[in-house]
Amino acid sequence: MTAQGMTVPMEMELAQEGSEFSGTAAADMFGDAEVRGGRVSGNEVTFRLVVSAGGQSMELSFEADVEGDRMNGSGSSPMGDFQMTARRAPGGAR
Repeated sequence: MTAQGMTVPMEMELAQEGSEFSGTAAADMFGDAEVRGGRVSGNEVTFRLVVSAGGQSMELSFEADVEGDRMNGSGSSPMGDFQMTARRAPGGAR
């Protein structure tokens, strides 16, 4: 994700069941976080992460469109809005 001109690499592991998904996300900036409230509707996904930043918990909300192995969208946090892009890791589940 890119926020305030800074790119934050993140790795996610997700599992989908019907129209819902869950999983984990990890980034050097905030460590491990649980994916919460994951929903799929057509090619659109929404989810939340609660991360630790500077010793405080902060909720990030995401909305994205999925096309093939890519996900593009935006998010919001108490510190402002940001853009996000993701791609499925080679060999990742489909």
